[in-house]
Amino acid sequence: MSCLGYVASNITRRLLSRTITSSTFLETNLIKKLSAENAGKACLITRSFSTEIVPGVGKGKTSTGLTGIPVDLDAVQKIIDKNQALLDKMDASDMPADARYRINVEAVARYRIAVCRDNYDDPETIEELCDCGQVEELAIQGDDEMIVLDMYLESRMWERVVKTEVEYHYEEPEEEEKEADPEETK
Repeated sequence: MSCLGYVASNITRRLLSRTITSSTFLETNLIKKLSAENAGKACLITRSFSTEIVPGVGKGKTSTGLTGIPVDLDAVQKIIDKNQALLDKMDASDMPADARYRINVEAVARYRIAVCRDNYDDPETIEELCDCGQVEELAIQGDDEMIVLDMYLESRMWERVVKTEVEYHYEEPEEEEKEADPEETK
């Protein structure tokens, strides 16, 4: 088999398996060039090393499926940066450490940062562990939370929260209700 045939068969095999590498475009252009300029000559084909990109997954993602939200290949780093900015802003503020809003936002931000750092090259795992949408949506949520935090700090809302004791009384149902005939409840 000629080297031109070898390259063509490899490209065909990858296309049939629906797996595309970042060097496919270069190989396709190389085939065109070889067939035009070096027909019948011996050739040496070098291929740059590349990792496989699967369409629709990770770096091969072509659409979020959400109107108005484009694919963002840097979304994981943006999640880390935006959540770290939230933590930094709360640390620099005079919001008390025991404010419930601060406790909740810090917990979510730290969790998302940890998940992103542990699974930096696997956006699908990040989406599954955070369970709040796609990585692009998680980055947008960081922006949205910053707007809410600015409003919360400006209005000093933690001063408006009234601490109350909640009393909860649960009463066991009477024995007669527990033993009710299941046929009667239908």
